[in-house]
Amino acid sequence: MPPKQALEDAIDALSARLDEVSASWEQRHDSLAAVLSDIQLHLTSRPPPPSPGSAAGPSMFPPLPASPPSSPHPAPFLQLKPPKLLLQPFDGSAPLDWLFQAEQYSAFYQIPSAQRLSTISFYMKGDALSWFKWMFANHQLSSWEAFSRALELRFGPSSFANHQAALFKLRQRGPVSKY
Repeated sequence: MPPKQALEDAIDALSARLDEVSASWEQRHDSLAAVLSDIQLHLTSRPPPPSPGSAAGPSMFPPLPASPPSSPHPAPFLQLKPPKLLLQPFDGSAPLDWLFQAEQYSAFYQIPSAQRLSTISFYMKGDALSWFKWMFANHQLSSWEAFSRALELRFGPSSFANHQAALFKLRQRGPVSKY
């Protein structure tokens, strides 16, 4: 009866191996249980972190990093969407005011100087747009500063107008009581 003997030997070998594996798993389980109890002891002996505005105890989530009070910008996850600002189209009137607003607009939306010229054409109309198209087609606008100077020269107040002289030339025509 050799096959029966071989089968019994195989079962005995498997049983012995199963006992070894079982002992190994018990040893690993015991070591993991010891590590887990150490971690639990460490966590319970540690004082809970203060949670601002909550008396319910420690939070499941770590506290958010506080931004310094002198920081001009809030933390990135608290940053709000900036308000939508509109730059009125320039038609040729009040060029200095419009230039100031265009520069403030570009600074607020952080438009790089290299992109200002390409975006500013969307904020022009009428004679100003025709002038801009001509200047752009003839490569007269190389930078924002060149554009600003050219716009002031074309649409700005004349440097030859003497406003004080015009004021001195005014004459009173009639009694003061009329005014």
